[in-house]
Amino acid sequence: MVARLGVPLATLLALSGQFLLSRRGLGLYGGLLPGAALYAAAAGLLLTTLLRPREDADLAGPTRALPAGLEWTLVALILCAGLYLRLYRIDLVPPGLNNDEAINALEVRDIAAGRPFASLTERGLNRETMFHYLAAFASRNSGFGLNLIRAMPAVFGLGPRVVNDPLMDLVFPLRSVAIGAGTLTILALYLFARRSFGPPVALLAALFLAVSPWHLLYSRVGLRAILAPLFAVAACGFFLKALETGRWRDHLAWGAALGLGFWTYTAFRAIPLA
Repeated sequence: MVARLGVPLATLLALSGQFLLSRRGLGLYGGLLPGAALYAAAAGLLLTTLLRPREDADLAGPTRALPAGLEWTLVALILCAGLYLRLYRIDLVPPGLNNDEAINALEVRDIAAGRPFASLTERGLNRETMFHYLAAFASRNSGFGLNLIRAMPAVFGLGPRVVNDPLMDLVFPLRSVAIGAGTLTILALYLFARRSFGPPVALLAALFLAVSPWHLLYSRVGLRAILAPLFAVAACGFFLKALETGRWRDHLAWGAALGLGFWTYTAFRAIPLA
């Protein structure tokens, strides 16, 4: 019982703390200290839940609290909602290209033109190139995604710009990689949390990630950072599974996810330390 309620309660405490910390005008004693205390309580409860000795019922794996049909219907709804939030008004939010996206677009153009393979770029302080190669593939096969959203502009809140502007033929493939990676991360987090904490916690985790402002932001811009959480979740999930099963294929899986993760974004180098 404690194992099932510990994580949801810790999440509720953390959200309450974040709410107080985000409110303006509450002052030191009305917002900062209570918010920090709630965060500390959430961290303590989470550590207690994760480090407590597992009972026999826990060792048998998480119990199914939801019917299979309902569970996967909710997963599909969360994924569709997350994808829609990452596509809605993609022509205007965020507006234009920032300098990092422009550099990435130049790299994608060179790769699509046949530049020899390289794991790092020469532009932009040696950026990892997995994102660029995925974007180059998307640029060669951009018709389906662009035609789909152009066929239903009202559904996705698109203006005449995305429908008629040829520049979107260059911009959307770049951002489509981020949209796809962000949506896949929601599914990966669900599968990871489901194995460790059961379906209810996994559904909450996926829902929170689907609407997370930070994750939404990086899922809508053509930047390689969005790939790092996907491979981090995959590496951690396969690693924990390998510790439980001892199977060599699980060890190969987390090793591959970790190795490929180093090709996503510079900050991924901290994952082995974490």
